[in-house]
Amino acid sequence: MDYAHHKSKEGGHGRFHMQTSAADEIGLIGRILAGEKELFHELIRPYERMVYLTLFSIVKNETEAEDGAQEAVISAYRHLSSFRGEAKFSTWLTTIAINEGRKRLRTGARFRSRHWNARNCGKHCGLRWQSCRTFTGKFLR
Repeated sequence: MDYAHHKSKEGGHGRFHMQTSAADEIGLIGRILAGEKELFHELIRPYERMVYLTLFSIVKNETEAEDGAQEAVISAYRHLSSFRGEAKFSTWLTTIAINEGRKRLRTGARFRSRHWNARNCGKHCGLRWQSCRTFTGKFLR
């Protein structure tokens, strides 16, 4: 594994940041699939911010991006055995994040169109228009 030394913003103290190669990632994935599940965080850690930023660029909402990033990581864990190594792990993970973001947009759009566009929201959810808007606004934050 390669280690890149860089200064942190807090106090200027240097720290080591592990950068894994594709071969290291394949080895790590093999070990995780063989039962060393605790290594998954080591595999995913370098990409956590990338996953969040990918989701945020799609959903444009911090909370939704955080929730989506968590779901994307869980999905990656559940489907790790389907990673074939034909692309980089980061590419595979980014695709999962993009799909999660698109799913959240579809779900949110369906929810908003059903409730926000209806003048008499009581037909759909039993709430008055203002109450429904407040509820959906909280739901989408």
